[in-house]
Amino acid sequence: MENPNGLEKLFIEETSKTPRVEFENGILDIKGISNPENAIEFYKSLLNYVEEYSKNPAKLTKINFKFEYFSDTSSNCLLDILKKFEFIHKNGNNVVVNLNYQKDDEEMLEDFEEFEGKINIPFKFHSYKRNFH
Repeated sequence: MENPNGLEKLFIEETSKTPRVEFENGILDIKGISNPENAIEFYKSLLNYVEEYSKNPAKLTKINFKFEYFSDTSSNCLLDILKKFEFIHKNGNNVVVNLNYQKDDEEMLEDFEEFEGKINIPFKFHSYKRNFH
């Protein structure tokens, strides 16, 4: 199915050092571990995709983060990506960021709160309990 904005689905498979990234029909899901050798290079395709998406965004864009861990360099890249979504939001489109974190991960919550302080988009925080298998 074609996206309303004409873009193909973006999909990046998860590895032991990089998260799973899926962006389609105004919904961006990023989950897993983000500790790539070169975060700028890893996130470049997503940044370019969001740049293109911003030309004709969906009326509602949802960004869902669910990280087990992300590095400082990943954090900077994610902030750059969120700034692109902030531009979309400032232009009258609805953008919501869902930040999913493990209930006992205070550091992750603090990182997410730092994002919220820098970006003018509605953030929703969701804690969950870690499942032990």
